[in-house]
Amino acid sequence: MASPGDREKAHPDLGERPLGVTIVSILIFMDGFIMLMIGLGYGLRFFETPEIFIGFFWFFSAAVAMILSWGLWQKKHWALFGTLVAMGVAAAGLIGGWIGLIPPGFRGGIAGAFVQDVIISYYLLRPHVRAWFGRASSLPAPPPE
Repeated sequence: MASPGDREKAHPDLGERPLGVTIVSILIFMDGFIMLMIGLGYGLRFFETPEIFIGFFWFFSAAVAMILSWGLWQKKHWALFGTLVAMGVAAAGLIGGWIGLIPPGFRGGIAGAFVQDVIISYYLLRPHVRAWFGRASSLPAPPPE
């Protein structure tokens, strides 16, 4: 007969939050905090029109990141989808910035951020993570109680 611990290992959607989801949630929250600080730097230090808009962009990005981080932490289905969309948009923006808008000295950091986005997206699409969020996966359904 299987013990209760074996059942949780076989069906992660019944167990605790996967460590990777915790790490991704913390990373996204830290990114949001950094974006908030950048937004404060632009929004409070400069009062010219272009800088104010840049500050609002960073504030908006920080709010989205922090909401997604909270959603991942709380096992919200929409946060999984929203994070995947945000990672895709960020990766596309990073590619565009790397091609022509970013000075050559910063391209290594941009490449690192792109790789981070790809790894996070790959992890969030793993079957055990999708199963934990209650989305379709290749894992069998848990047995009835």
